[in-house]
Formats: sequence, C-alpha cells, structure tokens
Amino acid sequence: MGTPLVASGPAAPPFGAAPPFEAAPPFGAAPPFEAAPPFPEAQSPFQDSRSFFQGSLQTAPPAFDDLPTALQDAPFKEPSARPSPDPVASLPPDWVTAPTALDQPPQAQDLARLDNPAPTRLDNTWGPWGDTPAAPAMAAPWDTAPPAPRSGGATTVLPPVLPDPGSGDRPRRKRLMWAAIAAAVLVVAGGGTAAGLTLMHHATPETAATTPPPTTSAAASAASSPSASAATTQASPSAAAGFSVGPGGWTYPKPIDQSAYSNDQATISAVSCVSAATCFAVDSDGDVLAGTAMNSWQVADTANGSNLTDISCASATFCAATDESGNVVMLSGGTWTSPIGIDSGTQLNGVSCPTSSFCVAVDNDGQGFTYTGSATNWARTTIDPNQDELNSVSCPSTTFCVAVDSSGNEYTYNGSSWAAAQNINSNNSLSQVSCSSASFCVAIDGNADVAVLTGGSWSSGTLSQTATSVSCPSDGYCVAVDQNGGALVYQQGNWSSETKVDGNNSFKSVSCAQPNQCAATDQYDNVMYYTSGG
Repeated sequence: MGTPLVASGPAAPPFGAAPPFEAAPPFGAAPPFEAAPPFPEAQSPFQDSRSFFQGSLQTAPPAFDDLPTALQDAPFKEPSARPSPDPVASLPPDWVTAPTALDQPPQAQDLARLDNPAPTRLDNTWGPWGDTPAAPAMAAPWDTAPPAPRSGGATTVLPPVLPDPGSGDRPRRKRLMWAAIAAAVLVVAGGGTAAGLTLMHHATPETAATTPPPTTSAAASAASSPSASAATTQASPSAAAGFSVGPGGWTYPKPIDQSAYSNDQATISAVSCVSAATCFAVDSDGDVLAGTAMNSWQVADTANGSNLTDISCASATFCAATDESGNVVMLSGGTWTSPIGIDSGTQLNGVSCPTSSFCVAVDNDGQGFTYTGSATNWARTTIDPNQDELNSVSCPSTTFCVAVDSSGNEYTYNGSSWAAAQNINSNNSLSQVSCSSASFCVAIDGNADVAVLTGGSWSSGTLSQTATSVSCPSDGYCVAVDQNGGALVYQQGNWSSETKVDGNNSFKSVSCAQPNQCAATDQYDNVMYYTSGG
C-alpha cells in the first residue's frame, strides 16, 4: 500500500475568521507539493475528504463543534483552479469506509419519474470541466455531504439519489407473486370442480360379484370372447330396473348363498323360475332360497339336513324339492313342509311339477315317483327295468314326461305309463333333459353332445362347449350353460356360439320361465339373469 496523502500548509486560522486565499498557479501547471511536516496530533479523518480540498470555509460547520481541538485546528488548503487527480480515488479500497444510514442526509427524490432511474440535476448543466460525474457504486460520506459554498457563484450540484437496493420494484414483485398464487388456486379449484362434475355425470357400472376363490370377472373374460357383444344393445327389463346388463344380455354375477358357501363350501344344486324375477333354488346344505326380485334372495327353509338335489316349481306358491336321502320337501300354500320320505335309502336325482297337483321324481335306481295331490302319497313305479340311474326328468304337462338315464336312454310317459327305453346318445350318460311340450325336448350329456326331439323323433348333435344344464321354455327355444362360464342359445334349429358371461366359472343350473327370461347359478353360488335375446 502507498502512504496516505496528508494536506500541507500553514495552521488553520481560528474558527470564525476567513481563511487566506492563495493565488492559483497558471492553468495547466501542476501545483507544487510541499513536504508534509510531522503531525503530532491524531490524524484527522477529514484529510482524506474531497470536501477538504474544495470550497472556502467561512465558518466551521456545526458538526465541528464536537470535534477535538486538534482536529478543529487541522490545516486546510484551497484547491487550485483545476485540481490534480483526486488523491482519494487512488487510495486502496480498505482506506475508504462504507457509509452508514446515519451518514446519509435526506435526499430529495425525482418526482418526474416514479422509478427514479438516474440522479436529478436541478440546473440541468454539466460540471465545470464538461464531464458528467458518474454515480458512485457506493456513496462515501464526502460524496453525500453538502459542499461548502464557493465564491464566485458556482453552480451547486446535488449528490445523486441512489435507489434503495433493498426496495426498487419490490411492491410490484409482491403484487405479481400474490397474483400468481391466486391464479394457481383458481386453476386447482377449477380443475377439482371440473373433475367432480365429470365423475358425477359418468355412471359407474355395477361391479361383477366376487367369489371367495380367485376367478376371472365376467366382464373381463367376455372381452376375449368373439360373441361377447351379442345383444348388449337390446332393451332389457333389468336395465330399466337399474341392473347393468353384461355380455350377451346377461346380468353380472350376484352372490346369493354366501353364508352356506363360507360355512362348508355348499353350492347351489338347482334353480327353478316361474317368472323373470320369481325363482327358487336349493343347495347342498339342505337350504331353500327364494328370489322375488332380481338379485334379491332370502333363505326360505333350512329344516333339511340332507343335500337337496333338484327343485321344480309350478307357481310362486307350489314347489317340490328332492334330496339325496329319498326325501321330498314341498312348498304348499306358502309353507314348506318337513322332509317327506318317499324313497327310503335311495337318492332322488330329479323332479318336475307342471301343476300344483302333479309331479314326477326319479332316483338313481331306475324308479319313478308320481305326486297326484297328497304330499305323503307318491306312487312308485319302475321306469328303467335295468335299474340304471335316472338323472333327470321333465314334464311339460300331466300327460307327457321324459326321463333320461346314465346309459344314454330316454323314457317317455304318456299320462298313464312309461314307454320302453330308447337310446338317443350312443350309450353315453345323459345328464339332463328339458321339454316345452310333447313335441320338443333337448337332452345333454357331459361330452358336449346334445339330442333334440322335434316332430316325434330325436336327432343328435354337438355343442361348441360341454353343457351342464339346459332349459327350454317354448318349442324351438332353449338356453344352455356350460362348465366354462359360457351360455348358448338354441333357436330356429341352430345353436349359437358360446358367449362368455361368467368368467371361467362352471354353471350348475339354468331355468327359463319363458324365452329371454332365465336365471342361472354357478359353482360359487352366484346368480345371473338372462334378460334379452341373444
């Protein structure tokens, strides 16, 4: 670092006396410098001030009253007409002390511009040498202190008014920030409201019923079926009632016997419908369930300890159900009877009641039992002399019935007796038969074979899938369900392709009160309704 410059000259005159003036050297000539004598007192901080070299002090400023005597007597010297380069500007940075807020005198703001971008000059003139003084980056005390008045009427230049580095456009930034926050809140609130309105206007379809074992939902499986979209656009009673209709005109699975299934995995064995919504079902726990509306089922009777195998209802007030112990449970006059033994020690496999005064039941020993109005008086008759197991019977009237056995034979009842066996299925076991009249029947087996009675004769055919149950409510019309959750419809002499309606669940039974009005149950005690043509 260089040695600080020290002003030289005679001692300062007493305060209140006018200082002497020296003749200025010729313009352009550098003023001579005098050696600085030793200065025993403390060095005055004002020796480095530009204001020390400017102006003539007629009287001491008020601030000098509080200074020590040594500082008040500090020498000063009037600058020449054109001063030499500013000695303070060449000092090292650490010799300059940054101003504080208390050192800054009140500054007048330029009202001509709100942002006050530049210092204001009252006389709008240039400095004595034509150079515009640049605003210092950091104002020093000697830059902001008002200069002493000069003799000769020199123009006074106000110090630059520097903007507060901490303010500037802060209010405007705050306003912009709050405006941005308000806009963001409006966007979020508006988006949430729009999403809520969108969800409210989109109805969620009824979810397919879940079953305890892991199974594939009906809606998902139907998507992979070629015939999944069949008849889904037709009008259906269930749609008006608020039930969602799935593939092929079937409703989605609805559990109706979950209590029995949870206890011991009991399954629904059979279902019988007298109308589109009024149906009855039996399970392997000996329970009878009644449904008086779609998807609304209740346990109607639980007094049976044996496995109920089949049920047939002539009306909403008359039904007969069979069990594996040779008993019959009947609904008559709105009351279910206790089990009635008609075939002690032998399993009854099927029953059919076309009226409330006529029913026929068959067992696994080739025997038939006829009800004619007395609950305790079922007439026994031999249908199959070979005592083959009779698996199913169907009576569309009191004068016509067909029974099928495990050897592929069918037996016909004409109102008074049973005809001899007629093989219609190449000695394969027939599992079920359904007749709508004496001129139309359909029988199925466990190998995807089917036999159809039309015009007094039977014809054989093959289904695309193995059917587990079939129901024919009218001539020329049947609905069959299979072991893979599919349904097939027979009409106009042909079977439709399979429509997946229940995932891969195996159906157990189906019953149709009339065309396009059926109910089917699966292995997990779900019920589904067929409500439109397909």
